[in-house]
Amino acid sequence: MTVPAQEVTGPWLADRLESAARAGAILLGLTYAAGFVIVTLHHSQFGIAELGLLRPRILSAGVLFMVFTLLPVVVAARVYGLFGLGSQFGVAISYKPEDERIQKLTLGLGLYQAAFALALLTNTFFVALPSPVAWSYMLAIPGCFLLILGISRFSYNHPRKCAAVMFGAMIGLGSVAALGWGKHFLGRTIWFYACALGTRWISRLQHHPEKLKGTEWERFIGIPLGLVLLFAMSVYGQAEFRFGGGAPVPVALHLSAETAKLFGSDVAQAWIIEQTDHGYYVLRSREEQNATFLPRSSVRAIVFNQPSRGKQKQQTKTE
Repeated sequence: MTVPAQEVTGPWLADRLESAARAGAILLGLTYAAGFVIVTLHHSQFGIAELGLLRPRILSAGVLFMVFTLLPVVVAARVYGLFGLGSQFGVAISYKPEDERIQKLTLGLGLYQAAFALALLTNTFFVALPSPVAWSYMLAIPGCFLLILGISRFSYNHPRKCAAVMFGAMIGLGSVAALGWGKHFLGRTIWFYACALGTRWISRLQHHPEKLKGTEWERFIGIPLGLVLLFAMSVYGQAEFRFGGGAPVPVALHLSAETAKLFGSDVAQAWIIEQTDHGYYVLRSREEQNATFLPRSSVRAIVFNQPSRGKQKQQTKTE
C-alpha cells in the first residue's frame, strides 16, 4: 500500500513553515534587541536619555548591525574554509607540520588586510571622510596583494619571518587607516577584524564542545560590550541616515524669536541626532558632544541639507 504524495508533503511542508516562522521570529527579536542597545549607546554619547521602544530607527540599526557582522563572517569562512564555504581565488600558504601554530598566526594577522578592504568597499555607506593622501590609495591594496603572493612563496622555508612581516603589514595598514581616513575608519577595520577572528574562534570551539563547558564566559564579558560600543561609535554613528545609520543630519533651523536668542540668530546651522514627538535633539557643531533639545514649538521650519557625494540638495520642512 502506497501513501499518496500529498499526504506526505502536507505535514512536511507545515513543519518546515513552522520552523521557518520560529527562526524568523527569533532573528527579528535579536535584530531589534541589538538595535536597541546600539541606539541607546549612540545616544548616550550626547547625553540623550529619551528613547522610545517602538521606533523604526531601532530596527534599522539592528539590520545594519547584522549586515556589518555577516560580511566579515563570510570572509573569514572563505579564508578558513568554514561552513562549507571556500574561494577559487585564494592563495595557498604552505607550512611544515611543526610550524602549524605559526601558520595559524600568519593567517590570523592576514585577516586584517581583508578587514581593511571591507572598510574601503563599504565607504559609500558612511559620511564623507577626509581625502586620503595619494600614496595610501596607490600602495595599500596593491601592496596587500603583493605581500600575500610573497608570503605564499616564502612561508614554507621562512615561517617566522613571514609572520613578522604580516604583523608589520597589519601595523602599517592600521597607520594608513588612522592617518589617511581618521579614527572612525580605523574603528571600522577593527570591527571587521574582530568579527573575522571571532568567527574562527567559535568554529574551533564547535569541534571541541568540552571547552564550551569549561570556559568561564563571565570573564570575557567586557570584550563583546567593548565591541558593541565600538560599533555604535565608528559604524552606526558614522553611517549615513539614508542607510539606517545614526550620523547627525545637517540642517538649517528657522527658529522662533525666543529660541533665536540661544543661537544668536533666527536661522542656525545644526545637526539633528534624533527627533521625537516632543522635539529635536541637535548639535550646534559637528564635533560637539552635548546635544541640545529644542521643542517643536521653538522651530518654525527646517531646511535639510542633504550632501550627496558631489552635489548638495535641500529639502524644507515647515512646522
